[in-house]
Amino acid sequence: MAEAVPKLVEMLEKTTILQPTIYVLSNVTGEYFHSPTHIRDLLARQIVEPVKWEQQMDEATKLMHCISGYIETGPGKQLKAMMRRINQDAWSKMTVLD
Repeated sequence: MAEAVPKLVEMLEKTTILQPTIYVLSNVTGEYFHSPTHIRDLLARQIVEPVKWEQQMDEATKLMHCISGYIETGPGKQLKAMMRRINQDAWSKMTVLD
């Protein structure tokens, strides 16, 4: 996939990316995107770097301590199964909508 990075970078440079107005976590760092420049860099890295799912979910559940539940949409229960190993409290509050 490394050979795809330069073309993606070129495309991202031509794409208007606005400052996030909601919380968006990066697969690359497990942390929140901060700016359009940061988004471009991390999207390009996402092609060749491993997904930091556990770090993402840990960060997401820190932000949402007062949330009464989490929803997984789509077929299957893969995310809920992974959450069970990461955060038992969040797992117990998850609902899956097929």
